Amino acid sequence: MIPLTPQGQGRDQGHDYNLDSNELACARHPAEEVRFVCKQCGVVVCTVCKLLEHQGHVTKGVAEAANEMRQNIAQLMQSQVRLSIYMHARMYTVLYTGHVKEPGLSCVVGAPVSCTMGH
Repeated sequence: MIPLTPQGQGRDQGHDYNLDSNELACARHPAEEVRFVCKQCGVVVCTVCKLLEHQGHVTKGVAEAANEMRQNIAQLMQSQVRLSIYMHARMYTVLYTGHVKEPGLSCVVGAPVSCTMGH
């Protein structure tokens, strides 16, 4: 995660960038634009940094890494929605029927509902 300052600027392990701009300049090499994400270090790097400081590290292009992050976020959100639906359905079952179909789990319906795992 890139900590942001109120002016919309970020700093991550020596790499400064202005998030209001489409070009992100490297703090160590101001004439260079950051173009890669170093997977090992978790930072964005320019070509010079990649060759000198991150040589041998696994890197990806910024656009490719951003697309992967978007896909991961979408998958996590879908999982969260499915889990939320499942938990609501389970709570409905417990609250309105008093029955729990999970082996080893017993619940007491009341306010509040109390569930314990059996051994």
